[in-house]
Amino acid sequence: MQSGENSLLRLREWIDTKGWTNKEFAERMNIQPSHVAKYLDGRLNLKNLHLPLMREGCDLHWLETGERRQDPASDEKMMLEMLRSAGISTPEQLRDFLDPADMAKDIQEIVTALFQRRKGLR
Repeated sequence: MQSGENSLLRLREWIDTKGWTNKEFAERMNIQPSHVAKYLDGRLNLKNLHLPLMREGCDLHWLETGERRQDPASDEKMMLEMLRSAGISTPEQLRDFLDPADMAKDIQEIVTALFQRRKGLR
């Protein structure tokens, strides 16, 4: 069994330990209920859920490796390092990064570029 598959099994275990249904998990992760199965079978990347999982108390190190950490703040440190490596070091930058209007604009630009590229291939 691959490491990623083990992470998926641990995620299922964690959800069950919380006593959540898939619908409750989706609500807490702020995802569509239909996406839960896609995360649990590996079609969607679990890293997309790291922030909400951490917010709900999931030990991300355990989720990835199966090993429990002694330092509960280590997940927070890891997340801060990831944010800093992405150029996000202030709450304002994080808020701007997560702004749905900006995300919609970025998606629109990507889709437009894809359509233009596809149009040029014909």
